[in-house]
Amino acid sequence: MPLPTPVGEYTVYTVRSGDTLSVIAMRYGISMRTLIRANRIANANLLQIGQQIYIPAEDLPFVTVTPSPGLAATVEGASPEPTSSPEPGAPATDEVVTEGATTSTAEQTPESQALPNSTGAETPTQSPTPTLPPQPMELGIALYTSPQSVEVDSAVLTALGAQWAKLTADWSDLEAVPGVIDYSQLDAAVDALNARGIQVLLTISGAPDWTRSAHDESGPPDDFSLFAEFLTEFASHYVDRIQAYEIWDEPNLRREWNSAVHPLSAASYAELLRAAYPAIKAGDSTALVISGGLAPTGMDDGFNAINDRRFLTELLQAGLNTFADGIGLHPYGFGNPPDVACCEVPEGVESHTGDVSFYFQSMLDAYAQAAMMVSPALPLWITSFGWGVAEPGQEVLRNFIYVTYNTPEEQAAFTTAALDMGKDLGIVRVMILSNLNGCAFQTDNAEVCYLSINPTAETPRPLFEALRERARAQQ
Repeated sequence: MPLPTPVGEYTVYTVRSGDTLSVIAMRYGISMRTLIRANRIANANLLQIGQQIYIPAEDLPFVTVTPSPGLAATVEGASPEPTSSPEPGAPATDEVVTEGATTSTAEQTPESQALPNSTGAETPTQSPTPTLPPQPMELGIALYTSPQSVEVDSAVLTALGAQWAKLTADWSDLEAVPGVIDYSQLDAAVDALNARGIQVLLTISGAPDWTRSAHDESGPPDDFSLFAEFLTEFASHYVDRIQAYEIWDEPNLRREWNSAVHPLSAASYAELLRAAYPAIKAGDSTALVISGGLAPTGMDDGFNAINDRRFLTELLQAGLNTFADGIGLHPYGFGNPPDVACCEVPEGVESHTGDVSFYFQSMLDAYAQAAMMVSPALPLWITSFGWGVAEPGQEVLRNFIYVTYNTPEEQAAFTTAALDMGKDLGIVRVMILSNLNGCAFQTDNAEVCYLSINPTAETPRPLFEALRERARAQQ
């Protein structure tokens, strides 16, 4: 089916050897988003030599999805500019807006107030990123599953070219009773994935109440040796079956690190990781230990959150390369294309542009530069990334307004372009995309659905086919 001719002046460009979507956009001084929308490109990896694409004379006007009947098309007013990222999976409010609408000014919660970026990384100017000798970069996909669905889920991951699956488990669920570890649910998933040759990254956090004196939110045990004892037995059970462990999830956030004994700090987390590393190696000497992916945030009040780049700097100063095999990070794209650096404001993006934490490229550069400051340099493990989208007419939580800036086609193109960027950097070992099928398992977690490849089993988004075509091209 031929493409519709774009409105206004345009040039027809013939793709040449070495061209990428971001290179063409840069050559003509327009945004990657404009190229995607003018040509309905859902897979940035599938540009072919000789292919003709439209080059609009200027950036296209931003067009939103029309809401379904019965939902308001707009809300009066403009949204305030958030300067720190929302806590993934933990909406600050239940206020909703309609797809394509802008939010009215509202009082911000402490988690969304502006705070200085202690690293100074918000400066738009990007310094050159040092590189290591290129190493293979592998694709992973976060998976929510059950013993009943894991066989089908594993087959889908194989079709999408995933070499890794990320599973998440709470220690509190695995060892609810001291000394009694329940492997039943996890065994089925791990074995099914291994049977298809898919390696497993297990993200483990959330100490049981019997190990903590503070029971609010999630947090570490009072005594880190209890965690170490658990990990040794656990890793022994999964020798050669779980290939990597991510220790804790976003430990720079209070809601993940609420403790009466260990304050929210890089020093506290370093102490936990220092205990976990030899414990896992004692149970399985070949398993890799990855530092917990940090929440991308410019917030730095030391109580609700710590700026992720400062947190990482302090971890490296504490000797991270001696008790971890890789650095975990979560460079989400929010509403910004992967080739846009902080703090450029793309066409149609009305929020989430005021800090490095909102930009995939800037986050990737900042972490790569930090990793190269230590010897030996630690590889980067992107343990969660992606671009969220909303379905037409879907109500959107206020602090997830950025998903209304992205189309499903852009989600696909941005993701495949980001995979190329990670591969080209040479220091990224694994990139875990969030997620395959979270809507079916996390019905109360809006963010998981926005990011999902399959919001429902019957209607996979264009990202599904883009990944499948990418996998075929690499065979």
